[in-house]
Amino acid sequence: MCTAVLIQRYYVAEYETFQEQSSFLSEQLSTSQRLRSMIQDHGTSVEKNTKRKRVDKLTFGYAPLHIDKEEIFHGEVPEGVDVEHRWRYRSNGIYWNRTDDPLYLNFHAQLLDQRLRHGNGAIVPIEVRREQMIVVKKLRANKLDRLAKIFELAYPYTLEHTTFPLHDGTTYLITGDIPLMWHRDSCAQVNHYLPVLSMPGGSPALLALVEGLVRRQTLFILVDVYATSFRLFLDFDFVGKKKLTDWDYQSGRTKYVAMHNYELDNLAYHLRLCSNLYEHSKSLRAFDSTWLRAIDRILETIAYEQNHERSSYFYPELPNNGKGSKVCSGDGLTWSAFRPSDDKTTYGYLIPSNMMMVVELKRLARLLALVDSPKSSRVSRALELARSIDSGIHKHGVIDVPHFGRIYAFEVDACGNSLLMDDANLPSLLSIPYLKYTSPHDINSTIAQQTREYVLSSRNKYFYSSKDEKYRGIGSPHTPGQNIWHLALAVQAMTTDDNVELQRLVATLEETATNDVMHESFHVDNPARFTRRSFAWANSLFAEFITTRLDDIIQVVGNENNSGRVGNEKNSRRRKPMK
Repeated sequence: MCTAVLIQRYYVAEYETFQEQSSFLSEQLSTSQRLRSMIQDHGTSVEKNTKRKRVDKLTFGYAPLHIDKEEIFHGEVPEGVDVEHRWRYRSNGIYWNRTDDPLYLNFHAQLLDQRLRHGNGAIVPIEVRREQMIVVKKLRANKLDRLAKIFELAYPYTLEHTTFPLHDGTTYLITGDIPLMWHRDSCAQVNHYLPVLSMPGGSPALLALVEGLVRRQTLFILVDVYATSFRLFLDFDFVGKKKLTDWDYQSGRTKYVAMHNYELDNLAYHLRLCSNLYEHSKSLRAFDSTWLRAIDRILETIAYEQNHERSSYFYPELPNNGKGSKVCSGDGLTWSAFRPSDDKTTYGYLIPSNMMMVVELKRLARLLALVDSPKSSRVSRALELARSIDSGIHKHGVIDVPHFGRIYAFEVDACGNSLLMDDANLPSLLSIPYLKYTSPHDINSTIAQQTREYVLSSRNKYFYSSKDEKYRGIGSPHTPGQNIWHLALAVQAMTTDDNVELQRLVATLEETATNDVMHESFHVDNPARFTRRSFAWANSLFAEFITTRLDDIIQVVGNENNSGRVGNEKNSRRRKPMK
């Protein structure tokens, strides 16, 4: 009996068993355990080595589809699917199949190491556990027990609950309670682990997992550069879905493309992961010819969307027949259909995402100089794109606001319209220092500082305060009004140079961590009312805050706990955030 039929029967049997059990998504562990079991069985059906001729074809929007000479399907195409939509079930390019690849072989060498196996099958390298215990010990030694308890759960959260090593040597990461993989989330979810790679001895196991994540994202980018989230199974949320719908067709979805709503920051996050991986590990193994093809797709798309009027991308939720609201020439600005929150943009040029892209294109150029051919134009193209985008930001994205001065807008259309606000999701205007965005057009960071003051004030309509003003922070139109996001609190804490502000933010994070973990958002007057029980990105960013500013936290918050003193905001001593 063919493997595809066996897998299909396995899915059916698993789903029938599931229906007899309690609600699948009610407990975060159920998600990871169930997916882990299915992925392990599914891994036996990855692509076989075949010689192919690749042809590029424009499909929905400007998404490149790689057509192999021989079609590959994992699982049968459902009955009744029209010929024109058959390609949406194709598995070509989804799995890495070169068994002689050094990265692939290294991955399996680490995977077979029994030291990696922990508890329910989650893979947590021993070096990561060691770092976790060191930080927890320091926090408790300074009477920061509550912070230590949250960190103890948050730091390994991604590896314990959302990380799935695949049999093709790649790594699949879900967001938590949503069993899909976003480029943005998966990059941010592992960022706090990367410093472990630069410690003495590094962590071969962690390196294999992160290199596998780069490879997994590379394959997904080549499948659809405009897509934001991906799945390994059509019925990713276990509701019995067996066939794509007409809405899926209209929305550019396939068996593997879960969301085709283009978000510029997703591509910037991939570049960020690649540069951070090299900076911490000095490993170049993941940056092969396949990766260079993905980089070409990214550079082409960024440049293409600098003139969105010519773009063939559209999405049914967008105005103007799916093309989005009208934009004029951004003089370098590049267009984005959606924000990091997955909400559609009001005006197409999303300034924080453009800022992040400027930073990551410059870093990409440095990485390309190490791996690319000297005759290649990729380095110069990346630098020119960075220069032109930055120029567009300061030509169209800076607005003069009474009482604040010149600040960065959140979105503009370069036709004269702008949106002044900020959203908790990163990249954001609040996260400018975290993104390490600087510009020759703002040498002293005056515009950036004035922007920070604006978004942390009541002038930002998504800045919320509790009735007693105990809790204050930035929310998002993606969640109910009066809800503050833990992401925004963590990045504010990472980038403040004010001791009292740092102390207040730590207290807020401690007091609003219902169930001892971070969530998406919480109501300012009732933190027990929160959204998303399992949200790995927020836990990872919290852990990154603790590890990067540990000394400051101990000195400012720990000393206050030990002495019983309470800081005075007017006389608070300022200190630079840790790099």
